[in-house]
Amino acid sequence: MSDEMTPGGRPKRERKAVEFFKNEVKETNTEKEIKAGKGTQLKDIPNVNYHLSKLSRKDDLIKQIHALLFRGSSKWVTAKQHILNFSGYTYDDPKAEREKDKVRLQKYALPQLKLFLDTFNIDYAATEQKDMKIDKILDFLDAPAEREDAKDLQAAEEKEKEAKAKKREKAAIAKEKTPKKSQKTTTPSKSTPKKSKGGDEDDLARRVKELEKMTKLLAGKEKSLKKKEEALKSPGSKRKAESSPAPAKKRSKTDSVSSKKKKDDSEEEAEEEEEEAEEEEEEEEEEEEEEEEVTKEKKNKKSKKEKKDKKEKKEKKKEKVESDQEQEEEEEDKKEEEEMNEEKKEEEEKEEQEEEKKEGEEDKKEEDEEMEEKKEDSIEEDEK
Repeated sequence: MSDEMTPGGRPKRERKAVEFFKNEVKETNTEKEIKAGKGTQLKDIPNVNYHLSKLSRKDDLIKQIHALLFRGSSKWVTAKQHILNFSGYTYDDPKAEREKDKVRLQKYALPQLKLFLDTFNIDYAATEQKDMKIDKILDFLDAPAEREDAKDLQAAEEKEKEAKAKKREKAAIAKEKTPKKSQKTTTPSKSTPKKSKGGDEDDLARRVKELEKMTKLLAGKEKSLKKKEEALKSPGSKRKAESSPAPAKKRSKTDSVSSKKKKDDSEEEAEEEEEEAEEEEEEEEEEEEEEEEVTKEKKNKKSKKEKKDKKEKKEKKKEKVESDQEQEEEEEDKKEEEEMNEEKKEEEEKEEQEEEKKEGEEDKKEEDEEMEEKKEDSIEEDEK
């Protein structure tokens, strides 16, 4: 307690110094020491490094590869780096440890083993057995090395990217050079066929249809042009001009106006005929499209019916096969039952015969004993 007093006459409380909490962190070396193996580090093998770079650090395949190489789990932050620094197994007893690794790999399915082979860039055939693939993986992990006939996947990917970039540049330049088409050509008409999901045959058929439509349009335009020429060549103004004498100046003006009107009328008629021809062509194209759609729907219905029929036939065949199998099984069961019954009968007959034999033997024994007793009795009587 301090000697200082409060205004109320009470002694003041001593104030202690504040001690702040400090978290003491122990410095520990958490980095895993990876022993050097017989082969090269996986990060120095280009294709293996390429495959591993495509995987994220949290990928399940990284965990499985780490467990295969080091027989244990690790933090996802450092697992990938440990794999890249791996250069081969460093077992004290390689044979015994190899057998353990074989047992571990035997638990994986074939697709997972193929993933291991692909990431380690190991050459294999699809027809190889599981044991062959496991041996290849373990041989590689004993002493990792680059495959002699391997292609540089990183360089191939860069070349593909460059080729795609060049194609894009060429396409952009071609678009800039090509002039803009008119509205009639650019506006998509109703008759444009949809892109089919088929192969080259569908593309060829579509192109043939487009060419046919273009030829029809050109033919219609030619007809309209011919009609225009005929209308211009055969007006009544020429005949009037030939029959009538040379008119005065006032009449010539009226004739010129009338001829212009007739020309305008003929042009309007030709344009109307062109529009009518185009409308007729569009209607024909729409009718063709409707017919095509109807035929497609019919084909789809037929295909669905055929599929249903096939399914029904398959089900019927399965039912027949199952019924035949059931009948065969029933017949086999009946045969087995008959055989069992015959065997039982034979056994019973044998047992009866044996019992009869035993009874006959026992009867004989009893008769013999009775005869012996009678003989003894007769002997005793004689002795008496």
